[in-house]
Amino acid sequence: MPPAEVLFSFDGRIGRKTYWLYHLFVLSLSLLTYFHREDLPIPILLIVLPLFTWTGLAMAVKRWHDRGKSGWWVLIGLIPIVGALWSLIELGFLEGTPGPNEYDVRATRPHSPHPILIDAITIHCWRCKAEIAITPEMRGKETKCSSCGTRQACPA
Repeated sequence: MPPAEVLFSFDGRIGRKTYWLYHLFVLSLSLLTYFHREDLPIPILLIVLPLFTWTGLAMAVKRWHDRGKSGWWVLIGLIPIVGALWSLIELGFLEGTPGPNEYDVRATRPHSPHPILIDAITIHCWRCKAEIAITPEMRGKETKCSSCGTRQACPA
């Protein structure tokens, strides 16, 4: 996913590594802004602060999507102490849902705003029997089972 999409879009998913890297990047910029706030003109601060808020929300929503939950879960952070801890644990430390989920592809059903996988087939891992969704782009290639890591040949 391109950096601009990670920072500004509310669509899709990101993993923990991407979440932490972008969070550290935005945090370092925030600290830099904070320590030089007297030197920065107020119009710059009025642009920078909402920008940091937007990017933080976009990354959190995509991380909730990776966990298989709606982006509205970002609102749990409004609950004092408990919400912040819950978000930290869920977004920062717990793995995302294995394999594709409803937030992977931007295509939608007719008359429905919810994303789905179009033309995907499901195969089972020969080793652990976990389901693996195969999209048209993956057909005829090799994939890896997200549960056990075994390499699988995708049907053509």
